[in-house]
Amino acid sequence: MVFVNVLVYVCMHPILWFLRVPQEVMEGMRQYLVIIYAGLLASSLYNFFACLLRALGNSTVPLVFLAVSSVLNIGLDLLFVVGFHWGIRGGRQQLWFPSI
Repeated sequence: MVFVNVLVYVCMHPILWFLRVPQEVMEGMRQYLVIIYAGLLASSLYNFFACLLRALGNSTVPLVFLAVSSVLNIGLDLLFVVGFHWGIRGGRQQLWFPSI
């Protein structure tokens, strides 16, 4: 996981070039990828503990946790991005995409 994070941060520009990201959204895409890959540690820890609970025979708790966190993620995304007009990193800044 640490190796993948370092590799992504070092190769960020070539990855965006390979994906042919338009120049006008390049900075927003870079910010988004940095934030997403910074969350790999939390995602890996969730997967570890979910697999551990499933191995012990409890598959309900990981499923409920995943459902609650997904709904909470969608709700907070809508609140902060659409409601408060915060950008990708949070805080008041110009959006790189038109608001709805």
